[in-house]
Amino acid sequence: ADDFAYLNARVRVRRGTLLK
Repeated sequence: ADDFAYLNARVRVRRGTLLK
């Protein structure tokens, strides 16, 4: 579960940066 949460958080950060 930790790996999934970590990956999700990273993808969210990457998506946020791209959107920004």
